[in-house]
Amino acid sequence: MDVSTVDIAKYPFLPEAASYVKSQNINIGEFIESASGRVVVMDTRDFIVASLHQHLIEPHPIESNDRVITMHVLKYPMVRILLSLINNQYITTRTCDAYADLMGKYLAEERTDMVKHVVRALQLPYPLADLPVTTYVPLCVPLAKQHTRWKLVNRSITKGIVSIPAEDRLFLMKVQISKQIKSKIPGPVNPYLAELLKPVTTAILDAWKEHTGTGITGPIEPGRYPPCIKHIIASINANAPVSHPARFTLATFMKGIGMTDIDVARIFMQGSGDVAKTQYQLSHIMTEHDYICPACATLLSNGVCPGKDKLCNSVKHPLNYYARKKRLT
Repeated sequence: MDVSTVDIAKYPFLPEAASYVKSQNINIGEFIESASGRVVVMDTRDFIVASLHQHLIEPHPIESNDRVITMHVLKYPMVRILLSLINNQYITTRTCDAYADLMGKYLAEERTDMVKHVVRALQLPYPLADLPVTTYVPLCVPLAKQHTRWKLVNRSITKGIVSIPAEDRLFLMKVQISKQIKSKIPGPVNPYLAELLKPVTTAILDAWKEHTGTGITGPIEPGRYPPCIKHIIASINANAPVSHPARFTLATFMKGIGMTDIDVARIFMQGSGDVAKTQYQLSHIMTEHDYICPACATLLSNGVCPGKDKLCNSVKHPLNYYARKKRLT
């Protein structure tokens, strides 16, 4: 299969892209400090920030000259470097999904032999019409949590083979691309590069805080909680069953508005749950990882949203609701 330099610029996760970079004998530190490198870094920063806001990133024709190709291909390791330095699950997921979506747009217009090559590089069978259950399940479990149509019981299965309708195949390619990128993050980063890129990672984290409301300061104001949080707390106080997604939402929301893990634990202890299990879960969420409260769309699909009020219609995230209400009152 003849893979051109334009091909590897569009799909830089391909093994041919790694070979191309190696053949260029590029010192990544020197490249970052060059004029072209600064463009790649800033472009990657802007891409990550745009992905946080779920802005549509459209593909464009790629010129077949060495400088342009190199800059496109090196954006891929730059994404991995920046995401590894930031090491934030929310930012990583949004960015990898956006990058996969961009590659999916190229794939939608791609020649058949190249699509076949990409699919096989993703370790999937071409043309994705049939997937073994052992391949389908790990690929689609996260999707099934968001929509029942991806659950195995809602798919046609014959002798351990899941039938994939044509309209789902490109989407599954994008899911696998995102998964493949995320599997390499976080990775080791040279301390020199970490220091060199610190202003960039700081700018990305500032954008994340602005987007999600995690820059909220000041005293905790329960009167400003969104309906979902009020409902979860009321359920805990009434000793009613509270789902894992709801418990995760409450913990990450409280973390986002600046509540300590001890104060969050006190909220959970109002109910009759397992104290040891609750403390373990909170430690995992509050101190060990940069988890962030899910967006409203996720809460809706997970059955956590109890119903919207008027302000909910103008925000897309519980932390944005809290921040907006603080400004309005």
